[in-house]
Amino acid sequence: MLSRSRRFSVETYIIGLILSTLDLLMVVPILSFVTQEYYLSMHWTVWVVSLHLAFFSFSLPVMDNWAASRGKMEVLWTALSLFVLGTVVAGLANEWVWFMSGRVFQAIGMGGMVPFLATHTRRKLCKLGKINRRLLLLAFALLLCVIPLWSSWLAHMLGFRAVFVLHILYALAVSLMAKKWKVVDQPSRSGVGVESIIFFGLIILFLMLAITSTDFAKGWSALLFREVLPLWIVAVGMVVPLLMVERQGRYPFFEPHLFANWRLWILYLHVTLQGFLWTTLTLLPYWFTQAYHLGEYGTGILLSLIATSAVLALPFIAALSQSVYLHRFSCFAFLLTSSVYLLMIWLNDFNYILLTVSLLGFILSFALADPVHHYMFQWVSPRRIRSGLMAAGMFRAAGGAIGLVAAARLFSFIDPLLPFGFMHREMGHLVTAIEIRVFTLFAGVSLLSFLLSILLEIKKVSHFSK
Repeated sequence: MLSRSRRFSVETYIIGLILSTLDLLMVVPILSFVTQEYYLSMHWTVWVVSLHLAFFSFSLPVMDNWAASRGKMEVLWTALSLFVLGTVVAGLANEWVWFMSGRVFQAIGMGGMVPFLATHTRRKLCKLGKINRRLLLLAFALLLCVIPLWSSWLAHMLGFRAVFVLHILYALAVSLMAKKWKVVDQPSRSGVGVESIIFFGLIILFLMLAITSTDFAKGWSALLFREVLPLWIVAVGMVVPLLMVERQGRYPFFEPHLFANWRLWILYLHVTLQGFLWTTLTLLPYWFTQAYHLGEYGTGILLSLIATSAVLALPFIAALSQSVYLHRFSCFAFLLTSSVYLLMIWLNDFNYILLTVSLLGFILSFALADPVHHYMFQWVSPRRIRSGLMAAGMFRAAGGAIGLVAAARLFSFIDPLLPFGFMHREMGHLVTAIEIRVFTLFAGVSLLSFLLSILLEIKKVSHFSK
């Protein structure tokens, strides 16, 4: 059984994943409306989601440490204020810059809610009876399935800005929980490697900018174009000051555990690819809707289908109570995901879209359920587990952000300057060529994740396994 500190660290990791998924389900269905409102190409439209993911990953460790040093309630009310402010700004913005600024505030505010929710969610669920707990979890699962449909309906009937009403309702629900669930704050620690997190964030942001600005249709030589080469150089070069800060800083964030065991590098790359695969899957409904003219409800319906398939996998995941079996199923899920993407290339038939996206949603649920925290408990000292899992969450969200911009850039091969919503049926052969490139990339990433999963199973005596 997990100790209280370990259990709280795992809950923080899981709550962060759930909140980022909630935002995806709310916002992805309105991407086509955002494209038309601001006359954007697909590779810039996805920044609505990817920038939110990136800032959420940066803000989570800062907010978590602030909550530990100042108190969860103080951080919660500040976070709620930032979240509501960002929602209002994004909902009322007439310019792209202000819209994205609102999304950044939303991400920071959401990161500040995680410590409070992680503290109380498990506690309240444990107090419920078995039947009530299952009913509550079932209701939440159904909510995940219908959120994309609500977003599509609101955007169609009232405009895409009306979708941000769902964010307001979410903030209201959290505030009501805060008033009902009293917290006795006991600040216990101070100090966080903010400098390290800043440099990590700059690396991710410059990578996203470099990927978005590079026209990969022109081959690898596009990396050397003067418009994008400085971005790649800065993104890679930021690693040097990050390592310097980690070595010399008073409160290093990555160094104490990242360099403790070489397999942690494999673990962090593994969770990064998990985030890549999950977020790129949620982008497929947007692509299919625009490429095959499925209508304004197409994205919401396909995304709801993915969420439903993922929810249906949860009972099977729960039945695999032992982490060793769950890891093996997760390992197999990556291999199966790679096979499905290759099958999509071979079939190349629109009629199989519903089947394939449903299958991918079901399979990737097992991949995301891989109990990476068990490896952390074995390889990292107990006092570093919290920061280790926080770093894993950052890498997963960063992988999702990078995956979105990479997939969107490849999908934009048709014409980078053409707003994505104006694709023509005559471009069918180009659509097929694009899908082959993108699905090949996804299959390769899935296969790499499968290989990394196998490497994680390499046995080694641990000083912290007991």
